[in-house]
Amino acid sequence: SNTRGGSIHRSNKSRPAIIFVDDPLPNIIKVYEEYHLMTRLRRRNWPKYLSLYGWFVDGMVVGDCIIRYNEGSVYDGPYVDERWLDWMGRTVDEAFERDHWGVWLTPDDIVYEGPKVDNHFDVTNIQGEFRVTYQNGEVY
Repeated sequence: SNTRGGSIHRSNKSRPAIIFVDDPLPNIIKVYEEYHLMTRLRRRNWPKYLSLYGWFVDGMVVGDCIIRYNEGSVYDGPYVDERWLDWMGRTVDEAFERDHWGVWLTPDDIVYEGPKVDNHFDVTNIQGEFRVTYQNGEVY
């Protein structure tokens, strides 16, 4: 009996059991790729210069310049000559000076800037490290 302060004695007994341990059934899941690395194609669309403000020596552009393009983009930075383009339309690394810093402004007011931004910059295929500023002020 359990009367205030008393104790109850119990004993539990279980029946013998056999437990089988086996590998679990495999879970079959479907995985969908969300990102496909784009095949880098040769550049086909080149923006045309609308105006160029800069320094000219013997008919060649040298130094810093401001270029306005026909689609509304603006480039501000050191001029990189076409001879520095490879067969894919990319600028080779040897074309950039140590202190090269270019700024590319798109018609949508998105600003790309960095040491690899030049007058041949392609906003549809950017690779490398850039500082990107969007219209709402977000900076990446």
